[in-house]
Amino acid sequence: MKRISVTILSLILLATICHAQEESSMYSQQNLDRASVEELNFYLAKAEKQRKIGGIELIVAPVAGAVGLLLWSEASKTGGSPTPGVGLMISSLGTFAIGIPTRLVGSSRVKKVTTALNAKSGTSTIKLTPGGSFNYQTRSIQPAITLRIGV
Repeated sequence: MKRISVTILSLILLATICHAQEESSMYSQQNLDRASVEELNFYLAKAEKQRKIGGIELIVAPVAGAVGLLLWSEASKTGGSPTPGVGLMISSLGTFAIGIPTRLVGSSRVKKVTTALNAKSGTSTIKLTPGGSFNYQTRSIQPAITLRIGV
């Protein structure tokens, strides 16, 4: 029985590693440079969804931990079983530990895809910045606006 459970866990670990490798190659710079605008929009939607899921996990985990702590304290007062409260607190720690990298990876992927999408779509930036120029004849600074156009 132990050998079967170790084999099953090994297969699950292998499948997880293979899936993570496939996901990381999808967001590689070479793949993003070759992708069409439609594919980049699809990648952006997936990355935003991943970032949102990580944020939800970071909100839900402390709430579940607090509920688990309340269940545990209530069980200790009434003499009941503390197992549900402790289980909820432990699972909230795991959810929080998974939520942090999920949020960070999703944010990083959103930045990568947005950069590639901006390069593909040919958008340019226009910046208006206040400035001034010194006039040597009147010996004063005249206000000016600097226009910078970036491609």
